[in-house]
Amino acid sequence: GSFDYLMGFDDSNDEDISFKCEGIDVVMAPEYVPMLDETTLDYVSLEEDNMQFIFLNPKDPTYVPPAE
Repeated sequence: GSFDYLMGFDDSNDEDISFKCEGIDVVMAPEYVPMLDETTLDYVSLEEDNMQFIFLNPKDPTYVPPAE
């Protein structure tokens, strides 16, 4: 199967992994680090006036590298 990605707002706890990336605090449970450690999160225009976050994760079985 493929991976499902979710984003949201949450409070961190003592076990969470947290870091700041380009001014944004990122928090995740430690059990997801092995699946996400090579992932790129990007904010792109897929169509005119349609900006979306996308996850580029080479560990995802359905991963397709982006075209230039």
